[in-house]
Amino acid sequence: MYAVTLERPEVVAFLRRPKVPLKKVRVLKGRESRQLMDALPLIQHRTLFAVSYGCGLRVSEACQLRIEDIDSGRERILVREAKGGKARYVPLGPTVLRCATTTSSGAPPGPTCSRAAVVGARTSCRPSRRG
Repeated sequence: MYAVTLERPEVVAFLRRPKVPLKKVRVLKGRESRQLMDALPLIQHRTLFAVSYGCGLRVSEACQLRIEDIDSGRERILVREAKGGKARYVPLGPTVLRCATTTSSGAPPGPTCSRAAVVGARTSCRPSRRG
């Protein structure tokens, strides 16, 4: 009221504002992530999902990824123009790394990309039913 209506913001400038509670993030279970992967028809979509979910990327960060951003030797991805306009590195798990390099090399996709449960990129690869 003081700041807008009475145009006297200095009267209430010393008051602390209440903290806004953070929303809890809902993490997909292994079965849910596999169902989502199975619903994606193209290997490029599966790879994008695996990399973005497995590495915890935002949608805008995943859309800006390039193949040269993958540092397979150090198992990390360079995320350009991340939040705040800064670049950052994110770890790249071995399952997601195999999926990304298989897709980028043009080799036929194996079981890694088709059914990898990418929650933390730590689960084992399972063969695809789709072939």
